[in-house]
Amino acid sequence: MITTNPYSWWGIKNTGDDISEYMMDIVKNANQFIVVGGYNFTFRDSAAARPFFEALTQRVRDGIKVLMLFPPNLHARFNPQPRIIRYCFGNGIAVILNHQNHSKWLLTDVQMYYGSSNFTTSSWKDKVEVISLHDHADLPNKRWALDTIQDFNQFLQDEVRDFSNRRRMLDYPGLLANTIGVWGGLQPLILRLNPSIEKVKSTLSNYDKIQGTLREQVSYWFHNFNDELFSTVLRLSYDISSAVDRVCEYGYGNIYNETVEKDDIDLRLGVINTYNKLVAGAHQAINDSIKILSSTEIDGLYPSQVSTANFNRITEYQSIIYNRLGGYGRG
Repeated sequence: MITTNPYSWWGIKNTGDDISEYMMDIVKNANQFIVVGGYNFTFRDSAAARPFFEALTQRVRDGIKVLMLFPPNLHARFNPQPRIIRYCFGNGIAVILNHQNHSKWLLTDVQMYYGSSNFTTSSWKDKVEVISLHDHADLPNKRWALDTIQDFNQFLQDEVRDFSNRRRMLDYPGLLANTIGVWGGLQPLILRLNPSIEKVKSTLSNYDKIQGTLREQVSYWFHNFNDELFSTVLRLSYDISSAVDRVCEYGYGNIYNETVEKDDIDLRLGVINTYNKLVAGAHQAINDSIKILSSTEIDGLYPSQVSTANFNRITEYQSIIYNRLGGYGRG
């Protein structure tokens, strides 16, 4: 393999080269989150035969947010995916099911892997694979790594936006709500890996658009549904609006306003941490509204046409707001 610094390795993994220890270390070294994009996994009934999943489960117990993306079924005689899905759901691991996914990557707040290797013993130890392994938190030149992380994040955003069209996720009751809950806390952590005052400026400049989207949502429910449902969406939209207000007021007063001419200002860690905390609060308000309204039951139908339509609208303005509430840095 090729390396030009102590933090990156890429190239061809030959037959017999063993990367299993490095892959497991990526999971063990995570401090905040772990995202796994995969296709095929080594998974058997005994714990000793599924070390990767046992390691992920342990990290969930440690308070780390874990999200996996993989197909609901494999085009092969042996299809462990249903058992893997049930295992993940039973152990607090969020799952996004995409039958088109063939990508293999692993991202944490500290390290990343991407390449051709599946998450299997044979791929890690025996097969010839193309791999790229990076300790992105320690890289001296991070621009390309940050761009890669942003690409992963955009892909996940698109996946979440498409949840309501993923009827297969509803085959596992509770899976969708669990994934929404984990994603709501995980995305702000990914976004912090790309600190930029441009995110604060974008949030401020798009404040009116965010509030306008919320007003449209309230108007939609006022004209189409009963008083009880309207009161619920009004309350939740107010919670989001108030959380966005707090983000913008603090960002304007402490990070960027018309008196700031340079984008490379040196902010105190306390300011960054407070801003990020407010951003996380806005994300949580959005996430709460999705969980409450996406499970709305109308006329005995679940998921009802109303909840499905509303889920589409909620996730759309979730995307609009998330894109403009990125968090400033690693604090």
